[in-house]
Amino acid sequence: MALTQVIGSGIGQVTDIKLGGSGSANTLNDYEEGTWTPSFNNVAIQEGVYVKIGSMVFCTARIQTTSGGASGTTISGLPFTSFNSNASRGGGLFTYQDEIQTQTFAVLVEANNTVITIRVGSTDKQISASKTAFISFSYRVA
Repeated sequence: MALTQVIGSGIGQVTDIKLGGSGSANTLNDYEEGTWTPSFNNVAIQEGVYVKIGSMVFCTARIQTTSGGASGTTISGLPFTSFNSNASRGGGLFTYQDEIQTQTFAVLVEANNTVITIRVGSTDKQISASKTAFISFSYRVA
């Protein structure tokens, strides 16, 4: 993909960037970075960041469960509601270290939602006590 056009009114002021062509569908007109708070039961640390480019959101987060362990298999508080289409659901990875090995699970972003579900195959997964987990996923928004 090539940068095909940059339009601006002066040095440092870009108002229109086109990638891969000059049509309106090729305009990059939405870029945002920010933080989000992953909401999960029984956590001591919950922090996340995101980058939104057009209709795609890329998220990372870190959570640490308390000694009581997590109660639940979903994390809420995504920075944007996901697109309302099963064909556009998102996902990624949820990883933490237990006493024996590194555990890696899938993350599923359902359609029209602000929640991710932690999964092993088709089974929802709870997280053990006193674990630090790292999450990375992407999804599409409207």
